[in-house]
Amino acid sequence: MKIATTTLDYLESGIWAQTPAEAVELFKDTGFRYLDFSFGYIQRDCNSPFFLKGDGWKKEAYDAANVAAKYGFEFVLAHASINHEDYAAGGERQERAILSLKNSIAACGMLGIPDIVIHGYLYGKDDQAAFEANKCFYEKFSEELEKYNVYGLIENGGNAEYLLEAIKVSKNPRMKAVWDVGHANITGMSQYENITTLGEQLRAVHIHDNFGHVYSDKLEFKDIDTHMAPFAGTCNYDEIIQGLLDAEYKGYFTLEACNAMRWHESYTWNPRKLWSRDSRLLNPPTELRVAAEKLLYQTAKTMLETYHCFEE
Repeated sequence: MKIATTTLDYLESGIWAQTPAEAVELFKDTGFRYLDFSFGYIQRDCNSPFFLKGDGWKKEAYDAANVAAKYGFEFVLAHASINHEDYAAGGERQERAILSLKNSIAACGMLGIPDIVIHGYLYGKDDQAAFEANKCFYEKFSEELEKYNVYGLIENGGNAEYLLEAIKVSKNPRMKAVWDVGHANITGMSQYENITTLGEQLRAVHIHDNFGHVYSDKLEFKDIDTHMAPFAGTCNYDEIIQGLLDAEYKGYFTLEACNAMRWHESYTWNPRKLWSRDSRLLNPPTELRVAAEKLLYQTAKTMLETYHCFEE
């Protein structure tokens, strides 16, 4: 397997990079060669060209492509912006959200990205009404998937059976699955069984860590998908990698460990504590974030080498 990581590592906060091109350049000495182009950054700017009609978004994609070519990077996956609330709101908010998704798919076509992860309209719901609602949602951009030769990947909010049913109900051969190991760890389900159940429908994975469920006599703690580096939490990577091997997985080992070194508001429900007198260490400096990326790459490489499946 080849290792990839997400541009959101640098882009989510707008602290280390403002544009995809700036983010790509920061990967130049980290070991990574393959990148997941995350469109999540557009949520920071309601006037992003991806929310607007026309071709204004193309400049951001072109600039990122030029930097990638300069340093020998390849975009191998994408992630649509996460805006469940906008999808659900209806009206103009929904229209802007769908337009941003269509523009993102067009950008994938331009950049040669074969797959884009798309969180569903009713993400994780497994009743028939939810499946039908999602089918209507997927139909809104099915034409773009076909036009630009891109697959839309449904991310797991439930188990493999949920994903397979969502794919079936969509009746769209361009809808496939992505397995997020952090989501599965929170719910405590078997990674191996679900990965092997997905089989050939699985086109991508998201690799990161969290604390899952922690039980004791005095408390029950449920983590909230903290996207930490592998080995920082409780995920079992033996069953994950063995599952990928037994499923004959052909995709990339894509890291989504955006909080390997977090900025102060990575999660608004639990920001870094502020001090009124100074804030010089409120966020890690860029050189530390880059160092964290180097360690992420080495961690993933060691994991795959241990199972003799690492590819350059």
